[in-house]
Amino acid sequence: MTYEIHITVGVDASDPEEIARFKRNAERLGTKGIVLDAFPLIEIMTSSRFQGEQNDAFKEMTRLVVGLSGLGYPILRSKVETDLANPACLTPLPNQYFEAHIEVLLNDADYANLKELREGLEFYLSSNVDKPPRGDKYVHIITVRQYHTFPHLFAQRIAAFTRVLQVEGFTLPTPIENEFALYDTNPEHDTPWFQSSWR
Repeated sequence: MTYEIHITVGVDASDPEEIARFKRNAERLGTKGIVLDAFPLIEIMTSSRFQGEQNDAFKEMTRLVVGLSGLGYPILRSKVETDLANPACLTPLPNQYFEAHIEVLLNDADYANLKELREGLEFYLSSNVDKPPRGDKYVHIITVRQYHTFPHLFAQRIAAFTRVLQVEGFTLPTPIENEFALYDTNPEHDTPWFQSSWR
């Protein structure tokens, strides 16, 4: 099975040297350091894919946590995700959830239109600060999260939402990522992001 592992750490987001050091350390540990602008949060975290057994994926998560802790980084959150083919998705526990990530290209006019669309649909916006613009547009990430559902229902919801975005004229440059959060030590970490008004 395929897994995705994210470890969020406490790093001074205003210090470029500290961020660069974190990325170097993440690379030494065999993962990638990324910075997400999830207003009002600046999320500094690792991102890595793991192919294999579920127990081994959790061992890999633990290895990264121990490695980062040993380098002095406060661990704010550990998260293991998988795709919707994982049998665990069929019997979700109350603390597990489904999540979709949809890349969208936005300029100022697109951003304003998406902000209006959000009034009728529940989703959240972030961006990877390291991704360069494409012409006059920037790459943003729409996130949709849902508890207490099943994989086929969630996939249907995301497919319908994607069609709305396309009908409204938004450019979606990459395939949609539907995921299932097997493990999240701190889902409340996202609360300021989820409750915020957009800029």
